Amino acid sequence: AVLSWLVFGEALTGLKAAAVMATVAGCALVVGVLPDFVGAVSAPGLLAGLGAGAGYALYSIFGKLALRRYRALTVTTYTFVFAAAAVLPASGLWEQRALFAVWQVWGYALGLGLLSTVLAYLLYTVGLAYVETSRAAVTATLEPLVATAAGAVVFGETLTLWQLAGMTLVLAAVASVQEQ
Repeated sequence: AVLSWLVFGEALTGLKAAAVMATVAGCALVVGVLPDFVGAVSAPGLLAGLGAGAGYALYSIFGKLALRRYRALTVTTYTFVFAAAAVLPASGLWEQRALFAVWQVWGYALGLGLLSTVLAYLLYTVGLAYVETSRAAVTATLEPLVATAAGAVVFGETLTLWQLAGMTLVLAAVASVQEQ
């Protein structure tokens, strides 16, 4: 939201700032970091999470800027090409080469890679052309909420009251930025 304000001149209202804080707190409750922060997450885990959040924020900013000149499919393609090039050396993929002979692995990789990754990013990038980046970012925080709810429905995981409170916070935040 701050980067969107600085780069695009989007309004940084009190309601939008409150929505961002509510989504952060809500997501922390949903994934179990709060209320028991101590021992809930390691320092490397915290840094990885903050880095992922920063990367996602930067994707929103740079994606919106790139959409001024390129189509969403082009932006998404380049994103995945450069991301793959950056991650591949550290992935250890070559150590698992025996799995490449198993056809089910290819099916899972294509399903996960295309449906829940490429398609999701492509749709998000298309949306950036029509929606403020801060509004899109707050709305995207539905992802951990949906994953947690799917875990409860599909795998029978038990939701805690803290998680339900976090879901409520995220839903309220997302609803509030839609009305601005």
